[in-house]
Amino acid sequence: MRKLFQNQWVIMSASISGALILLILGFLFLNIQATDRPYIIHYKAITGIDLFGSWWNLYVLGLVAILILLFHLFLAKILWGKIRELSYFLLFSAPLLEIVILIATINIIKINY
Repeated sequence: MRKLFQNQWVIMSASISGALILLILGFLFLNIQATDRPYIIHYKAITGIDLFGSWWNLYVLGLVAILILLFHLFLAKILWGKIRELSYFLLFSAPLLEIVILIATINIIKINY
């Protein structure tokens, strides 16, 4: 793991991912209140609202973002000595996936308010 985090690209990718996760969680903590009313959890452009849930179901978005980062770091560590290009792909795809989760978080918050 030490050799993995000596690479500047790995540090940059992990830092961007960490910042995006903090941004996702910040949006959720600032905008979602613990209430009894149902929140819209999923929305499709064609069919509209198709899933309601309680306030804590929205925090799954932040949990998924954290799990993506941890899983990609774990796989990158395993593949670092064997297929370095695949490790880079995993490390650079994590921030892209988290940007998608950030956009979904912003949209869900806008739909609920």
